Amino acid sequence: MFDIGGLEMALILLVALLVVGPKELPRLLKTVGHWVRKARGLAREFQSGLDDIVREAELDEAKKMIEGTSKHSIEKSIGDAIDPTGEMDKEVKEMTGAARELTSGKLDSEPDAAASPKPAPEPETEATVVKHPKAASELESAEAPAAAEDEAQKRA
Repeated sequence: MFDIGGLEMALILLVALLVVGPKELPRLLKTVGHWVRKARGLAREFQSGLDDIVREAELDEAKKMIEGTSKHSIEKSIGDAIDPTGEMDKEVKEMTGAARELTSGKLDSEPDAAASPKPAPEPETEATVVKHPKAASELESAEAPAAAEDEAQKRA
């Protein structure tokens, strides 16, 4: 705060010793220290008040800037960055229009053919080709209990 060097401080203490005297010097230094502490406390409080005011002002500016920015301007700036000439936008609009025309044309002229797809044929599962004779006997032995259970369920 005050740019006082060691030599200057020694000179001030020497003058204070001569003016006040050695008996009153400690009490004088205590009183000066007390007032310096109060002055520093007031300066600290003043500085924190100014910091709060600056912080609020910055928040208000940021809030106004955010409110000033609309969704449309953000979309426009992104669109300008991605497609500055506007060719992609035109192509997308043309493709969307063509798709709408195709879908509306099919739905108006052939509603049943477009709406219901033909069912796929079911695969046949009864035919099993076994080339190895041992594998064929194992397959038959595995199918025999299942067949017996099916017949028992049919009878019951």
